[in-house]
Amino acid sequence: MSISSGISQEELKNIPIVYPGRPSDAFIHGPQAGTNENNHDLVEELRQARREIQLLKSMDPFRAADMALEIQVMKMHADEAASARDSAVQRLASAYDSIKQKAQLVTKLQSEKDELERKLADSTFRVQETVAAARADERRSMEAEIVRLTGVIAKLNAEIARLRGGKAVDGGLASIWDSGHPIVSSASLAPKASTDNALRNITNGIDHLAIEPSRPRSALSTSSATVVPISSTCSTPIMKPKLSGILTSSHIESNQRDVSPIRNPKHIIDARFAILASLPLPNTVPNDVLKPIIIPPPVTLHEFLSNATGSTKSYLTGYRAFQDKTTMWCPEREEHGYFMTPLYKCNTNPRIITAHRWTEVDPRGRLDQPTECFYNKDGKWYYAGQYVALRLEDLSVKEWETLEPETVSTLIKDTLSGRKNTSPQNHYETAQLYAVGALKVACVGLQCVGFNTALYDAIVAQAARCTVSGRWRAMWGEEMG
Repeated sequence: MSISSGISQEELKNIPIVYPGRPSDAFIHGPQAGTNENNHDLVEELRQARREIQLLKSMDPFRAADMALEIQVMKMHADEAASARDSAVQRLASAYDSIKQKAQLVTKLQSEKDELERKLADSTFRVQETVAAARADERRSMEAEIVRLTGVIAKLNAEIARLRGGKAVDGGLASIWDSGHPIVSSASLAPKASTDNALRNITNGIDHLAIEPSRPRSALSTSSATVVPISSTCSTPIMKPKLSGILTSSHIESNQRDVSPIRNPKHIIDARFAILASLPLPNTVPNDVLKPIIIPPPVTLHEFLSNATGSTKSYLTGYRAFQDKTTMWCPEREEHGYFMTPLYKCNTNPRIITAHRWTEVDPRGRLDQPTECFYNKDGKWYYAGQYVALRLEDLSVKEWETLEPETVSTLIKDTLSGRKNTSPQNHYETAQLYAVGALKVACVGLQCVGFNTALYDAIVAQAARCTVSGRWRAMWGEEMG
């Protein structure tokens, strides 16, 4: 092999080897000593070329090819290892970034949870304070009103005594005859033992939530109510604005509240039953035991009654059905009772499904007029008769604590019936609002004012026919006078 510079092999052998850092004397002291540094790189190249030439002369050609292949394989392995390393580093970096983001998110959520718990505790405390302050104000205003009415009664007693020529009057306003018209006495409206309750019922005009503004008090008006004579079915005169024998809001205040939250729940229930027991009964109520309307589970009461035609359908317009869990009947007069219903309901905005609002509802509904009613007991439906509603004292917090879980669940579902996308958390929060008294449950009295015997017989007969034929969705009905 020849060198491109034209130097022969013999001349190449005579070139002295110069080591770095130790220059040869020939280059230092020869005629070319001044150019040694410039020629150092050329010398090194020549030495390397010499070693390669000697190696190639002594090497087998096949071995050279094998070595070249081995070198290529090693380079490929090195490239693959470098690529795997880069991929592993990239995955580790991605995993690190993901873990870091999740750790930051967990920290943020934990802080938000702590903040929400603190705000919930603060809001609950403020609601309790507001409710307590509102109840205290209501109690003071009612006590002042009771004192004022007591003074008015005393003055009227004195005036009655003066008109009678100085004869003493016992027990409030006496029933005297003035131009042929009777005056209702306090003894006839309520027993002496319940004078305080009667005064509270008459003067208590603050409705619903304690945090809502008070409504104007409704007073007894002799111009809008007349006194009916004592009937054979009732020993107490009653106020009659429209319907004979119906106790209206002029006799029992429609917006009653619990002025003594610490009272025993049993005493409150007994007070409601006492009011219901004093109501008269219509003469049309049958003495026999009512027959049940047995409907198979696939068919509902609404589906069965909606198939009625003719005058039967007109009687059933706007009927009401009461469930056993939320309805209580008076032990002394089972025809009368009361049902529990939410005073406030949550509704979803139809335009914005995530926006919800609380609205006040009329717990009586259409029961201000005689309405056909049905009730469920032990899984069987019964026709109860015609009823009108009257407001009783709202359910107290102590009573809420004694309700059965099924009753609580029914009331909460009724409260959230107008809200979409409810969750167990919404039910829990609503139950807490009831427990602290922020939401109220209205107790609406049911006074029986009539019993449609023809309608009762028609419904029971049709249910018997459907039981035999199995055609529960067939149209039915008959003309009733």
